[in-house]
Amino acid sequence: MRILGSTVPVVTLGSISKRWIVPGWRLGWIVTSDPNSILKKSGVIDSIAQFLNVSSDPATFIQVKLNLSMLEDINDDMDFCLKLAEEESVIVLPGIAVGLKNWLRITFAIEPSLLQEGLGRIKGFCQRHANKQ
Repeated sequence: MRILGSTVPVVTLGSISKRWIVPGWRLGWIVTSDPNSILKKSGVIDSIAQFLNVSSDPATFIQVKLNLSMLEDINDDMDFCLKLAEEESVIVLPGIAVGLKNWLRITFAIEPSLLQEGLGRIKGFCQRHANKQ
């Protein structure tokens, strides 16, 4: 990029919401190197500017503390998430990914009917793995 950056336009994009797992945040950046003003002359810069104030509905999520003493064969949040994905095809984020060991992050950024089905699968999973006391 350094070699080309002095003669051709370079556009670099980045965001925080996916890489750092912060649903609801819509924070990103655009960096350009355009020494010959090709992007400006062609109207690309103006067309990008119209998208800079985009707002969307925030993603919704809850964080749930696991009570491991009530679950059989589940060692921690990562184990819970891996087994849930394997057994029920439901993906939730293990809390350890955001510094909260033995918590889960469940995101609601889907249609209500799919959410209801997913929560039902989580309930069934928990019932199957409940301590038999």
